Amino acid sequence: MTPTTLNSPAAAAVPVAAVAVPVPVEHPVTPPPPEERELYRFHTTMGRRYPVRCAAYLLLTLAGLATGVWALSQDHLTFGLVLIGVGIFLGARFAFWAAKMGATSLIVTNRRVIPRPG
Repeated sequence: MTPTTLNSPAAAAVPVAAVAVPVPVEHPVTPPPPEERELYRFHTTMGRRYPVRCAAYLLLTLAGLATGVWALSQDHLTFGLVLIGVGIFLGARFAFWAAKMGATSLIVTNRRVIPRPG
């Protein structure tokens, strides 16, 4: 090509492809989530949470002990001792369960609810 053909009107009519220039896009910066903090802490009450189970434990414990004492007073030694043993077992089981439930709590934070079993 000669310098005269580059400056000719025919060379000026040749389309030139546009070059895409990337435009910088600003990404929205999200603020970090707020720090998790405790709002409330509830300790569960087993009488309100399990009323039937509590009543059954107490009723069966007292019934076992009372019936065992009555059976011993009627000279039924084996039957009376078995019933007293059942009453003591149920009372101990209820006491351990009550201690475990007393340590159970429900923690409410600004992000979530966390049950903490005892």
